[in-house]
Amino acid sequence: MENESFINELNSIEAEILRIGGVPDGIVNLDEYLKADIKIMWILKEANSQGNNEWSMRGALNDGYLINENGIRGGWGRTFNPIIYTTVGILSNKNWGEINWVSDEPELIEILKKIAFVNVKKVPGNSVCDNEQMKSFYQQNKSILVRQIKLAEPDVIICGNTFWLIQNELKIKDFTPVKNFSKEFPINFFYSTKRMVIDAYHPNNRSVSQEDYCDSIIEAVIEWNKNFRVG
Repeated sequence: MENESFINELNSIEAEILRIGGVPDGIVNLDEYLKADIKIMWILKEANSQGNNEWSMRGALNDGYLINENGIRGGWGRTFNPIIYTTVGILSNKNWGEINWVSDEPELIEILKKIAFVNVKKVPGNSVCDNEQMKSFYQQNKSILVRQIKLAEPDVIICGNTFWLIQNELKIKDFTPVKNFSKEFPINFFYSTKRMVIDAYHPNNRSVSQEDYCDSIIEAVIEWNKNFRVG
C-alpha cells in the first residue's frame, strides 16, 4: 500500500473508532513501527477506562503519558510492563533478566512507539468483561479489527487472552502449530515463514511469573525469526 493510501486508511480506521464512541488504538507511531526489524501487534480485550472515551490509546503510548518519576504511571504497569519487557527483548535479542527495570530506566517505555496495540472491544470499560459480552463486542468491532491487522501487516501477533475470540480472522489454517515452543507453561504458537501468531495469557495474568511470561514469548519469536522466517 502506498504511503498516501496507508495514511488515509489509518485515519479512516481512527475516525470509525471515534464514530462508535471508542478509544482509538492501532499503530502507535507509524515511523517507528515501520522501522522495526520485527513488526509486533499486541491484541488485548479492552481499555480499562470506564465511562471515559475522550482520549486515545495511540496518543497515550506515543506522547510520554505513561512515563513518570517512578518509571510507569500508576495503574498501567501490571499490563504494560510485561508488554515493554517482551517487546524490548524481541527487538534487542535479550531475555527478561538482561533488561533493566522500567523504574530504573523509564526510557524503555519508548519501545511502545514501535508496536501496534489493539483492543478487541473499542469502547472503554472496566477491568473485567465476561466472555459473552466480549463475543458480542467482537462481532460489533470485527470489521475494524480486520482492517487494522491488514493495514499493519505485523510479523508477530501476540494475543493476550484474545486468540479464542479472533482466531478465525488470523487466517492460520496453513500455519505450523507448536505447543510450548520454549518455556513450559500453556501457550500456543502458530507460524509460517511470514508471520508468527501467539496465543498467550493476558500480560496482567497472575498464573505465571512475569519472567516466564516474557521469556516464553521472547525466545519463541527470536527462534522463529532466526530459523523459520523468510523475507
